[in-house]
Amino acid sequence: MQISTDLKELIEEKKFSDLVKLLISKYKIAESEQERKNVFLDLLKISQNFPDDLAPVLIRKLDKYKFKRFLKEQEKIPDEEIPQELEEELELDDNIYSEILKTLCQVALKEPDKSISLVPILIGELSTQSSYETCEKTIQAIQSSNPDGCIQILAQNMDEYKNKRFKWRFVLQLGKIGTEHPELVDKIITILKDILKKDQDEKVRAAATEAMSLIRIETSDEEAVKQVPVEVLEKVSKDTSELVQDIAKEKLGEIKQVTETEKMISEVKNGLEQEGKTDSKKTNDEENEDDVPLKEKKELKSSKSQKKSRTKPKKK
Repeated sequence: MQISTDLKELIEEKKFSDLVKLLISKYKIAESEQERKNVFLDLLKISQNFPDDLAPVLIRKLDKYKFKRFLKEQEKIPDEEIPQELEEELELDDNIYSEILKTLCQVALKEPDKSISLVPILIGELSTQSSYETCEKTIQAIQSSNPDGCIQILAQNMDEYKNKRFKWRFVLQLGKIGTEHPELVDKIITILKDILKKDQDEKVRAAATEAMSLIRIETSDEEAVKQVPVEVLEKVSKDTSELVQDIAKEKLGEIKQVTETEKMISEVKNGLEQEGKTDSKKTNDEENEDDVPLKEKKELKSSKSQKKSRTKPKKK
């Protein structure tokens, strides 16, 4: 691994937080695009060789920067008023953030079982078109490696202040895990039921309903959907975005269909009985005709034809 001496010294001393700061400063003073590119090539090499040491440092740094950015967006806080604990993160900018995120994704694809703590950040980045594909692919790799761990970290992080606006994405991700890992459906359904019971956000509730429906369709687990009260879905279908309304209305129809199965069966039976009564109005000849072989049918038709010709009155 060819890296500079100053970086090697920090690696040997296990000072990975200082190492990240040094790399960022190198990036900022770089005079050419190639020099900036080399900084993150070094970061990638170190991350791949020391994922357990460096990944947590990078994730914390991204998390703090994202929180700072979120505060500025929500409350219009100027840089000089950023909380003290976030001051060191001012050294980041969106380009550095994106490069570090890209580095972490590359590491996660090779060491997915060691990158579970990256999932909440990746979920939030799904709203960014430029990074959607990379983040989605990385999430899939991590959850395939450790689905149970993903469920836990999604449940633990979805209610954090900085993640609240993305909670509906966390909830939908639980549904995706359920479709791929039926053995974990019970655990996921418990979380989704709790969300429907406690959370008043219409988009989150619609996402929980959608997640349950995904699980039912993919795992044939109708009980999962039966557990969602119809009145909950009726409430979900009101005062939400067009997308969420469509989801809620579609699932409302599905749930009602599931919960009224016996009524539907009864209606079908009654319908069949009515059809039977209508069919009984056929002529005896038609009914008997249905029960005889083709050859006999032809003979029967010929006989009828002759009979009609004999009984037909002659013209005067």
